[in-house]
Amino acid sequence: MSEQDANKERLELALEAAGLDLWENDLVTGEVICKTSKVFTELGYGEEESLSFMDDVFKIVHPEDIPLIKTAINNHLRGIATQYRCEFRVLSKSGAWVWYANYGKIMDRDENNSGRRFIGVTFNIDDRKRNEEMLAVRGQVWRTLVENSPDTIARYDRECRRIYVNLALSTLT
Repeated sequence: MSEQDANKERLELALEAAGLDLWENDLVTGEVICKTSKVFTELGYGEEESLSFMDDVFKIVHPEDIPLIKTAINNHLRGIATQYRCEFRVLSKSGAWVWYANYGKIMDRDENNSGRRFIGVTFNIDDRKRNEEMLAVRGQVWRTLVENSPDTIARYDRECRRIYVNLALSTLT
């Protein structure tokens, strides 16, 4: 096995181990060089369905997230952001919305600073997003309980300065 083949195998194994799906677009020709096949498999789509989404991936992206993706890409293309980073929901074949992230960068810029290649990875962040939602709900429940508690509750910082009091303590003092 040549060193180049060994490096290619290492890269493929590292991407698989990290749960990353590599993609690459030729910005000059508009051609998709490397397609995100793993994502579509995770979402339950077959090979033929996956290929149809390559032409218009926005067909299965949550409508609220499309402007976020387009803004993130445009910000990177214009040099406002040094990397393209975006989190969005994609419709699975079962009808559930699944969270993914895209991280990428324009490479091989020409003398006019126009990019020739756009390369990056897509990965599943659904568990993280679900946990964030759960923590936000729990946090709101906690705040409601503390605010409406008949007991007096105060919070102090390290210098013993009061930084929070609930309504019961505020009313009492």
